[in-house]
Amino acid sequence: MARRLVILLLLVAPAALADDGLRLDWTRESLRATWRHYTQIVDGLEVVGGGVIERVDRDGSVHETFRALAVPQPRVPRRMIEASAVARAVPPGVIVDRRMVALNDHGVARPVWRVIVEAKLHEPYAHYVDASTGELLRSEALFSRVQARVFDVNPVAKLNRPDLADQNNTPSTPSYRADRWPGRSSPSRTSTVPPQRRPTRRSPSSLIAASRSSKRSTPTSSSTAPRST
Repeated sequence: MARRLVILLLLVAPAALADDGLRLDWTRESLRATWRHYTQIVDGLEVVGGGVIERVDRDGSVHETFRALAVPQPRVPRRMIEASAVARAVPPGVIVDRRMVALNDHGVARPVWRVIVEAKLHEPYAHYVDASTGELLRSEALFSRVQARVFDVNPVAKLNRPDLADQNNTPSTPSYRADRWPGRSSPSRTSTVPPQRRPTRRSPSSLIAASRSSKRSTPTSSSTAPRST
């Protein structure tokens, strides 16, 4: 019975929210709950910055973790600018995409043109131009800049940092041992293999004396052959 109730809530809740101008975009299931993401639709336009995120627990309870909804803009007869005039309001570059959406501007859904422009390769920006006045309202980068270091070998050999070597405490980590690289010290660690004893070098005089003593200590064997009469 409880399982049927959970399934009924999962089917009814999206339909109820759709009547309020929300469109179900995606659903994700985790170990403890199901997550649903909705995007607000006003006058047939997708609202950027407007939507709802829900969490549905295993017992069927629904909790809203995020809600940002905008009200429709007051009906004011204004002339809408054409798509060709939008290019003059955005910075120069290659126009990748251009479409009409609504922008959640302090709780009001304003019709805007969303224009994606690449001033440089692989660096797109989204510009939002008011569809009535042609004013540039907002610009946001659709990429991120990060700094990282890439090593051809490994950081132990590249930076001469033995402290970055594996301390044999993570089985899934590959062992970047510094003692594999000549000229670099290895971090201190406890070895379970006993050290091998190196043979001592002996002088030639000691070797000759040792051979003489071995000959003296070895008994000579003599055999007596029978004589024939």
